[in-house]
Amino acid sequence: MNRNVLSTLDERREQHNNSSLLGLYIRLEERTSSDRAVHDVIKVLDLAHRIEPNPRLLMMWYQHTRIMELGSLTAERLVDLERTEEVVQFLLSIQNGARS
Repeated sequence: MNRNVLSTLDERREQHNNSSLLGLYIRLEERTSSDRAVHDVIKVLDLAHRIEPNPRLLMMWYQHTRIMELGSLTAERLVDLERTEEVVQFLLSIQNGARS
């Protein structure tokens, strides 16, 4: 599921190079607001985008960086496991300066 979402995000980003990544998330969410999994991915990516504005680095983090505090799982895997709120709290702690 997430791979399809990410593929869609990549396609939309390429089509709209002058648009912000956040704008793409919002448009995707509007199109698929009934899909909880998509909503969770967008929620995490939106919050993470506030910390890492570079889309390439953001997606690398989401898909490949293991979060030690959350069982050494990636954000992508945690969202797949319906642990989105844990990822959100983790990102908020970074935003609030509790972790760098």
